[in-house]
Amino acid sequence: MNIEIWQLVVFGVTCIGIGALLAWPRSRNSEEDSLRELIGQQRVEISEKQEEIDKLEQICRERFYKICDLETRLAEVTAPKIVTITKSSPAKEVKIPRGYNKWDGGENPAANKTVEVIFRNGDKSRDIASGWRWSKMSLPRDIIAYKVIAPKKKPVAKKKATVKKRVKK
Repeated sequence: MNIEIWQLVVFGVTCIGIGALLAWPRSRNSEEDSLRELIGQQRVEISEKQEEIDKLEQICRERFYKICDLETRLAEVTAPKIVTITKSSPAKEVKIPRGYNKWDGGENPAANKTVEVIFRNGDKSRDIASGWRWSKMSLPRDIIAYKVIAPKKKPVAKKKATVKKRVKK
C-alpha cells in the first residue's frame, strides 16, 4: 500500500508540474493579449484626438481667413482716396489783423503756449498750439495766421502803506 500512495504522490506532483507548465504560457499569452488590447485602445484614443485636432485646425484656418478678409475690407474702406477738388468760385481773401503773425506752414511755432489762430476759411479759434495741425494742405482749416495769447497774470495784492508816527521827545 505504501507504493500506491507513493505512486499517487509522484503522479500528483507530476500533474501539478505539468499543469503549471501548461498554464504558464497561457498566463503569458493573456498578459500579451491584454497589452495588445490596451495598445489598441490607446491607438483608437489617439486617432480620436487627432480627429479633434484636425477639426480645431480647420476652424482656426476658417477664422484666420475670415480675419484676413475683414482686414482687407477694412483697408479698402479706410484707405485714403484720391479726391480732386475743383473750386467753383475763388476763395475769399482773409485779411490778417494787426497783432497776428502770418503763417505759411511748417513746424509748430508756439509749442505748449495758448494761441489764437485764423483759418483759411476766415474762422478764428483759441487753444493750446499743440492741438492744431500747423502744416499746409490747401484745406479750409489750414492756419494762415496766429498770435500767442499771454497767460493771464494773477493780480498782485498791494501792500498797505503803514505810516509810522514819530514820537517827539
